[in-house]
Amino acid sequence: MIQNLKYITQVFRKDKIIKISTISPNGKFIYKIKEPKDLYWGLFCCPIAFFDVDGNLIYYNKSQYAQIGIKKNNDWDLVSWSSSGNIVFFIERNSKKSFQYILLNLKYKTVSKKYSDDTDNEKLYNELLRKLSPDKAMESYYEIITAESYEKAIENVLAITQIEEKRELIRVIEQYYFSDIKKLLAHFEKGDFDEKIILGTTFDNFKPIIIDPLKKGLLEKLGINKWRP
Repeated sequence: MIQNLKYITQVFRKDKIIKISTISPNGKFIYKIKEPKDLYWGLFCCPIAFFDVDGNLIYYNKSQYAQIGIKKNNDWDLVSWSSSGNIVFFIERNSKKSFQYILLNLKYKTVSKKYSDDTDNEKLYNELLRKLSPDKAMESYYEIITAESYEKAIENVLAITQIEEKRELIRVIEQYYFSDIKKLLAHFEKGDFDEKIILGTTFDNFKPIIIDPLKKGLLEKLGINKWRP
């Protein structure tokens, strides 16, 4: 992994401790972010734009935000890279439920998108909603789907004392963790993945990137750049 202090930035402007590297492992591509916002219950997201190291814009979607914390072992990572550094994975969203998985091939300027299939998530939440009050259902739902492992998710289910019969919840969680798409996403989220794993999958449908214009706002025109680094 190439490290360059020029491409190290704070996630939050006022927090000097939480920092991320925004350069690809091969040193050819970078991304920039704006100040994150708490979209919902600690679900931090921020605008993101990808460039080559010469500053040429490759990808920007003005209507979407990159989700922070896609890796289980790092609460603040926004992206994960393939082993070559040419492909980057991240999650785009504009609401607490609507999101899409993104693979960008920055070398060839192509993108593959897969809209989330929330079927299993909805089953889980609806099952909780039937048996718990709405506030308890939402709290339990996020504890389960953000667990760092399947075992921890099951532990969280078993800890819900208000529900005695938990077999249906456990069945839905098994689908959530062990479907083919979840296994593939786990590779992407971990990073340093071999690009060959994409071949023949639902993500093997790259199309030319359509770039939204990166317009300068009033502050940028005054020399105050909101993009970092």
